[in-house]
Amino acid sequence: MKLTEAQWAVMEVLWTGPCFSLKEIADRLKTVNGWSKNTVFTYLTRMAEKGMVTIDRSSDKPYRAALSREACARE
Repeated sequence: MKLTEAQWAVMEVLWTGPCFSLKEIADRLKTVNGWSKNTVFTYLTRMAEKGMVTIDRSSDKPYRAALSREACARE
């Protein structure tokens, strides 16, 4: 799957650990891209619809990468 530059930035955060809260992801991306929490939420939701991100709404850290770095790099 070919990722946009913005999607790649989100995935770079997700690949650094097993799962994250929205705040953790937003805090990391704010320092890099200046994105707000709402922007990050929108990206995560759209990426989940495309099968790139998994969201477990029953968890306090619901976001994780659904694709490996290797799979994305091959594209």
